Amino acid sequence: MSHAGYAIPKNDGETLIYPPLSEYARLAAENSAFPKAVKIGGGNLGDLKREARSETLRIAEGYTRSLGLETAAGYASPAPIIASGHQPSMFHPGVAIKTMALSQAAAQSGATPLFITVDHDDIDASAVSLPIIRDGRLVKTSHTLFPSARGRVLEKAGVEGWEVTRTRLNEALQLMDSPRLAGPRNAMEEFLGRLDARPPDSVESYAQLAILLRRAWERPVNGGYLEIPVSSICQTRAFLHFAASIMEDIEKFAGVYNAELERYRKEHGLRYPANPFPNLGKPGDSWEAPFWTLAGDKRERLYVTPAGRVVTEDGSVDVSIGAVTGGALPIRPRAITLSLYMRLLVCDLFIHGVGGAKYDHVTDGIIKEYYGLTPPQYAVVSATFHADIPLENPSGRIEGIKTRLRDIGQRPEHEPELASSPLKREKDTLVEAMAKPNADKKTLGIRIKGLNRQMAGQLAPLAETLNAELSTLGEIAREWEVKSFRDYPFFIHRPEKVDVCHSERTEESPCRGAS
Repeated sequence: MSHAGYAIPKNDGETLIYPPLSEYARLAAENSAFPKAVKIGGGNLGDLKREARSETLRIAEGYTRSLGLETAAGYASPAPIIASGHQPSMFHPGVAIKTMALSQAAAQSGATPLFITVDHDDIDASAVSLPIIRDGRLVKTSHTLFPSARGRVLEKAGVEGWEVTRTRLNEALQLMDSPRLAGPRNAMEEFLGRLDARPPDSVESYAQLAILLRRAWERPVNGGYLEIPVSSICQTRAFLHFAASIMEDIEKFAGVYNAELERYRKEHGLRYPANPFPNLGKPGDSWEAPFWTLAGDKRERLYVTPAGRVVTEDGSVDVSIGAVTGGALPIRPRAITLSLYMRLLVCDLFIHGVGGAKYDHVTDGIIKEYYGLTPPQYAVVSATFHADIPLENPSGRIEGIKTRLRDIGQRPEHEPELASSPLKREKDTLVEAMAKPNADKKTLGIRIKGLNRQMAGQLAPLAETLNAELSTLGEIAREWEVKSFRDYPFFIHRPEKVDVCHSERTEESPCRGAS
């Protein structure tokens, strides 16, 4: 699919699933067959790939079981790996659909499903948006659920306690205490009913808590799959060697990285230099590395000096690249670097959302230009689901009234009330006269405008009624914007609504693919 095809679905219930799930097994097989003798660091891609897959699956199985979660039934190391991922926020169902596509595709193809939690991001995941009724009107509000997740790297954001979390979720539920919000409220009540009395003792971070909440929500419709956070991936020997191989060749890598970003911006008319990501900088003789390091609960940029030292801007870190390989420095990948690692070394097929699918055109360019490989294909899954609130979209009625009001000013004779009006008959005669050769169009036009004003004056009561109706519909339109807001958290939706990829769906299922 072209870059232009990656568009977020607009209407309620619409999905973008490309290619169809039935194609995933073939894509994974094709991706696994690309050349593995390419040099990477001191070894080759094939050996590092086997190591990366083995380490990742081992850690993911242990991590998933430690949270008391169901793993994929009967997975084995030789099986293909289909993966997806996202930040550990209370994301909307358009993201949650990726886990359902992941499980279903793996079940159909005999692959191992793996979900990556991007827990080294520092997005503000502390609050969620909710629809509420205020002064009789449907409006959107923000509710803080996880204050510990504000302004911190998510893997470092702690958990306040299970009972505190349940209390905050119940407070969110009470905000929707209105008969008009029965749909979202019932969905959330079902979700809360599936929460365990307490989580496993090993839950220590917000990222782990977010995983548990997601899995409880989707439990009625989704099977097991493996979970692993990026912070755990970054501790594997394979990842550290991958990172070191880039740092050892930083000048060439950064040149390709920046060139592909510049090409992407040029091709898509992007003027902002940080879109989709900023170039790697070159302060002095050092090159910025496409990795972060953690300093407390914050991320800091890393630079590679000509002498092969890995440093931070403030000098608080100064280690050799060899020390990075040995795990002396907590490093985390940037978005493109993470995608490179997953697609080249861990999985056979990666499922992106729309944003990831777009920026991975840059990743494709790096794979071609830096590694000399044909990029492995990836899949794109996204959807839009509105809150289950009874409300009709008034946009069609609004446009119809606006058109009618314009006609009252410009073509008032079209209104039934003026069908037998002498003013209408006179205007019709003048319009016919204007069409004749040598007509005095200026004089005729002035008279027609005068007739329009007279007829519009007669229709003033109708225009007043239409404007009043338009004002009422404007209030409904504002409520419609609240209802159709795409980013409400998954837990105010029933998972059965989002589960468009279930194997029991018919041949007409939207999960058969869209372009």
